[in-house]
Amino acid sequence: MAYTCKGMKMRLNRRKKEMAAGLMILSIFLSGFLAGCGGNADQSKAAAGLFGAVGKGTVPGRQSEYPQKVYQNFLKEYGGGNYGMGEEEIRETFGNNLPDQAFTFVTREGKRFYLKSRNLNSGGRDFYLWSINGEEWVREGDFSSYLAEEDVICIEGNYYYIGLKTDGIRLIRLEESMEWRDTLTLNFIPGEYERYFLFSLEEERDKEVAEYIENLEAEFLLDQSMSFYGGTEEQIKSEETGNTEYFRADVMNTGLPLYIKRSYERDTVHKRSYLKIDFYGYDEQVQQFLWLDTWDGGDSGDLWREYFWCENLGEKIYIFQLLGQEDDTYIFEVFLLEESGTTLLHREAWMPERVIQFRRG
Repeated sequence: MAYTCKGMKMRLNRRKKEMAAGLMILSIFLSGFLAGCGGNADQSKAAAGLFGAVGKGTVPGRQSEYPQKVYQNFLKEYGGGNYGMGEEEIRETFGNNLPDQAFTFVTREGKRFYLKSRNLNSGGRDFYLWSINGEEWVREGDFSSYLAEEDVICIEGNYYYIGLKTDGIRLIRLEESMEWRDTLTLNFIPGEYERYFLFSLEEERDKEVAEYIENLEAEFLLDQSMSFYGGTEEQIKSEETGNTEYFRADVMNTGLPLYIKRSYERDTVHKRSYLKIDFYGYDEQVQQFLWLDTWDGGDSGDLWREYFWCENLGEKIYIFQLLGQEDDTYIFEVFLLEESGTTLLHREAWMPERVIQFRRG
């Protein structure tokens, strides 16, 4: 677990020192709570649930759902849903100055607070914390949020705003004089990668293929990178530009080579690039490349192709590809193309452990 502290000022008055100490205690307390949220169990379940045809698939219960699970555990454990105000209560309390959302709670000292929010045109919300001192309303502080899910919880008698981020959770202490407030952000960042076998036809694999797979896995798991591109394919350069336009390989294992063309396409919906593969034959009589098939590689949404290459191992040509996923998971696949059809030989997931990083401020 990594702990980082940013934005702390050198000069702290007594009140802020007490608050900083409280947040430090909270961070230690939360680290123990989060350790029991089942990250590794989720990984195993997610890996076991992978399915689909070659080049496609989904991982139910993916790592990207881990922050959601932790968030829901917080709500369940610490009273989430208990402090929201209904429409009638909001009207009775605020009259014509109606907020879009409101929470209320009473501290151990018997002081009542109201957390009001207003929606912004930009899609976020402004939050304002108020307390009541007799008949007087006192504005204690404010903050902005662009998170999709938000609530109020109570931990050890202290109240917190909690918001769900795509990669973590945000907590803000709700109390008097919020100009001294402190924010605690819990990010679930990828740590070391682990292998999860999903499918393997060991009887169909040559010894060379098994060794090649092991070496690739070891290289990736060591530093999360691979030093490959093109495999044993023969490069065909353009006579006009001198650039490599095609790669030639007997991908169908028929003795007749096919031509592979790689191109990176932009997925405007998910705002990312993926690798598209086009297969061509070559007509010697007219001296033209003839398109045969396309492996799009980005149409499934959940997965997209990052690498594709061929290797000559054990007197056959094997196809390898690496698929990316939004939650930092990779799907590694090996398959054999022959005239009789396509055989998926091996599929596994490379999934990172989740490291909890605390950031204060």
